[in-house]
Amino acid sequence: MNCKKVRDLIFCDYTDNEATPKVKSKVEEHLKICPACRQFQEDLQKAGVLPFTQAQNIQPPEYLWYRIKETIVSKKEPQRLSIFTQLDSLRYRLLSFPKPAILASLTVIVIFFVLFLSRFSPGGEAKYVKDYFRGPVEFLASLNNNGNGVDNGFGSITETYLL
Repeated sequence: MNCKKVRDLIFCDYTDNEATPKVKSKVEEHLKICPACRQFQEDLQKAGVLPFTQAQNIQPPEYLWYRIKETIVSKKEPQRLSIFTQLDSLRYRLLSFPKPAILASLTVIVIFFVLFLSRFSPGGEAKYVKDYFRGPVEFLASLNNNGNGVDNGFGSITETYLL
């Protein structure tokens, strides 16, 4: 193991006694041969572990508990907001979007509607219908003239409209 990895393990799992036996044995082997990591482990013990093991259990004064209890009770009862305050808060949340985002969204919506509605405009609809029926109608017309080049025509309004 390299020193950086060992120091990370010493700092976390090894010092807290949460390392697996395999990791613990590898760290201990490295500590036997590396004086820098051994010194790091000793310094960590002195600065980070010993002060907490030797700390005394300090009881806070009684008035502190009383203040904590008062604060909890006072925050327990939420203040009711007036309808105007609630509406103002709602207005702020709805209108707080960045202006470029609103502009981009409106642009996309307008483009969509222009493209969508142009397809169903009076001229646009007829074009799509004509294109759809042109092939089958021409085929039927070619069957009717018996291949002699003379178009007898069906004489229907539909044929006249579509062709």
